[in-house]
Amino acid sequence: ASTGATRTAASVRSAGAEQAEEVAIALAIADADCYTVLSDSRQAVRNFAKGQVCREAERVLRATKLQDRRVRIKWFPAHAGDASERSANHNETAHAAARALTNRAPATHRPTWFEAKDRMTDYSEITKAYRLARRTLPPPHPRLSRAEAVLLRQLQTGWLPSPRLMHRMYPETYPTDTCRVCRREPADHTHILWDCIRNPEEARSG
Repeated sequence: ASTGATRTAASVRSAGAEQAEEVAIALAIADADCYTVLSDSRQAVRNFAKGQVCREAERVLRATKLQDRRVRIKWFPAHAGDASERSANHNETAHAAARALTNRAPATHRPTWFEAKDRMTDYSEITKAYRLARRTLPPPHPRLSRAEAVLLRQLQTGWLPSPRLMHRMYPETYPTDTCRVCRREPADHTHILWDCIRNPEEARSG
């Protein structure tokens, strides 16, 4: 529910968390006021997309009268925290309610990737996780072309060719690093983009 209230609950005997998540999705679909279901189990969402769910979830769905109602099932990242004080993350609310219904102690630590339901199992996911963990700069916008993305990354890292950089790397080929526009200061990225006195609009905006 959008208010975070518990609308329904059930107990199910299952071989793993995946089946329990499928039953939880089915129970949400059974709610007559439900039009969108958010689940933090990617595998459960995939199973619904393929029409391959456990028997318990199927039993709930068969007893549900959807009529003309269409329900969307979307994946939502687990343990993402609240976006703000005004906007509570009800995925965390549901997690806390489920723990309370099983008479378990409240969660006291954030689970590691190995403890989470959606573990990284294939080579591409594992290498991608390591690559993203080392990233210190935001990625280029997906709508940028390859050339534009490379240009942005060079700007972010300070390795976009400029007279000052080329003079340091190849002093014999580039004997001076003076700006060719104002002919007064070294032409580094900051000078070219903002500080050159021949471009007063850019200088004032900086």
